[in-house]
Amino acid sequence: MTPAARAQSRAVEVEVLAMTKRFGAFTALDDVSLRVEAGSFTALLGENGAGKSTLVKCLAGYHQPDAGQITVAGRERDIRSPHDAHALGIGMVYQHFTLVPSMTVAENLVMARDEVPAVVNWQAERDRLSVFMATVPFRLELDRPIARLAAGEKQKVEILKQLYLRRRFMILDEPTSVLTPAEADEVLGMLRAMTQAGDVTVLMITHKLREVMAFADEVAVLRRGKLVGKGRTAELTPAVMAQLMVGTREIPQSHARRTARPRRGSSSATSGSRTTPGVPPSTGSVSRSTAARSLASRVSRATASASWSRRSSGSAHRPAARSASAASPSTPRAPRSAAIASSAFPRNRCATPASPA
Repeated sequence: MTPAARAQSRAVEVEVLAMTKRFGAFTALDDVSLRVEAGSFTALLGENGAGKSTLVKCLAGYHQPDAGQITVAGRERDIRSPHDAHALGIGMVYQHFTLVPSMTVAENLVMARDEVPAVVNWQAERDRLSVFMATVPFRLELDRPIARLAAGEKQKVEILKQLYLRRRFMILDEPTSVLTPAEADEVLGMLRAMTQAGDVTVLMITHKLREVMAFADEVAVLRRGKLVGKGRTAELTPAVMAQLMVGTREIPQSHARRTARPRRGSSSATSGSRTTPGVPPSTGSVSRSTAARSLASRVSRATASASWSRRSSGSAHRPAARSASAASPSTPRAPRSAAIASSAFPRNRCATPASPA
């Protein structure tokens, strides 16, 4: 290996100085300064919307910062596109796979290069890949199609692709989200060994504190676009990391608790109100009023149905009563309101079902 190639195969240091990025009126990054030392394994933590993806996309050339500087290996660099980042040895492994399932491992590695000849000499490429595979801790069959690989093996191919392209500053965006714990430990363990050997620098976005404690050397925490903490993993605990992420001294767990019912005789029970976590009292009052109206409507319908049944069952005796009232001239006539009320329920109009033949 030539001295130039040896220099390109070593890990590089990247530093961000006072970086600010805005999207309209929203400030995604606010004066962030972060140094990732060469050969280190740094975990980047933060809630959703904290600015993690914006930061790494500025490093990878997908976003242009509004203010700030980026230094690579101690020299200020202007990264305006992913091609510029690739030329500086900065690569990114995304959360979802970017491989072609119908192609083999060797074909995916070769076709990922920035420049590929119109006619590929596959024999020469295979010889070059065989030499490359001897320098990495991954063991994969180059002739195997991607579609036949497990999720952990596909993630290895993604990392192999970055190493094959000589990307010595590797950004990992949630690299274990589709892996089993065993696959995640294997992949991250290999990357940790490579960082300790000084072959690569890793900046990993993750939410899994177990993996941070097991593999990361340093931790940086973003909250609402600002860098709120950075330190050695050995000097931190998961509780402290969570505290830095959410910005409170105690992790809120109200969403996981349920308020107990008030005891009989208490003020809450006397007033007839019960508090529901996260629901204002007015909302509960509206719900109880709606339930009361619904119950009253059902009772009204049930009463009307019972009244109709009683009138239907007594229809056989009504003609005789009507005849008796007609024979007695002194009997007072029923008021008009009663006649109107009775007309709402017509008598003797229920057809008797015909008996089967």
